[in-house]
Amino acid sequence: PESEETEVCSRFEAPNAQILIVDDNHTNLTVAAGLLTPLGMNIDTAESGYEAIESAKRKKYDIIFMDHMMPGMDGVEAAHIIRRTVRGYENIPIIALTANAMPDAREMFIKEGMTDFAAKPIGAKVLTEKVRRWLPAEKIVYTEGPSENEADSAEIAIEGLNTKNALSLLGSPQLYLTVLKDFYLSIDKKSAVIREYYSSQQWQDYTVEVHSLKSTSRQIGADKLSELAYELEMAGKSGDTGCILEKTDTMLEMYLSLKEIIGPVFPECAGEREKEPASSETTALLLEELSEALENYDTLAIDEAVDKMNGYLYDEKHTKLLERIAELASEGDIDMIGELISGW
Repeated sequence: PESEETEVCSRFEAPNAQILIVDDNHTNLTVAAGLLTPLGMNIDTAESGYEAIESAKRKKYDIIFMDHMMPGMDGVEAAHIIRRTVRGYENIPIIALTANAMPDAREMFIKEGMTDFAAKPIGAKVLTEKVRRWLPAEKIVYTEGPSENEADSAEIAIEGLNTKNALSLLGSPQLYLTVLKDFYLSIDKKSAVIREYYSSQQWQDYTVEVHSLKSTSRQIGADKLSELAYELEMAGKSGDTGCILEKTDTMLEMYLSLKEIIGPVFPECAGEREKEPASSETTALLLEELSEALENYDTLAIDEAVDKMNGYLYDEKHTKLLERIAELASEGDIDMIGELISGW
């Protein structure tokens, strides 16, 4: 339970504070940024360790909230590089965000150069207290009365979801609905990514994705999915491929079934979910069509091929790559498009 002192101290704003939140999962970024919004701070986000390093080079942050498990470069490695290579960040608070809150987690993160850690799923009170503790005192302006989150106590009931627990973490029905919508719109894309890693037996990347799903599912109140994702995360870490092969289909069916549960809450989003995940075979055919159009310097055919590719869902890496290809197509930079698709 929170102490009375903590409750009082949580009522503050920090309009001059500069905060960076780093997480490869967009839903987690929405949660963290939403929880901190009532404090009136200047919040930037980054979706990878690489982006975090570049952001730190561009701006001096008062606190960096750094996700631990991320593909490519994890949070610990990103923190090491920021501490070592970015001037002025030797003592800036870097707080780990982790869904693996082991008994010695804090000691482990401090040993690795972090300042503190917060366990996922993150609650409003915990995150606010971390800001109060680590933000420079001169940037804190104490206020009176309940915070925005405390003042908003409406309930939301959705059959099949533990909304009561989710709301107790987020503190705000409005934030919960924002997070739920973000989760809903990402189901097809995220499930396709997990399926791709599963099919190609890329177990390390698979483990990172189910780890992320464990956290975001708990955040919206999909507790059974979260528990199964956790079991598969542990299987991935221990190399238990038998468990992965046995239970991944069940997990993905459970994940995809949430579309029917959440969909009625957001009828306005029906048109945003018409795209289907692109299979490897479909992607190969579309890339072949685009390559042929490039070889013939046929700009109309290039635009048509790009439009076809935009009709499907891809993982985050290839979505960004396709966005860049579309930009180059509009600019007529055919040579650069060829270089990008060669590395697809």
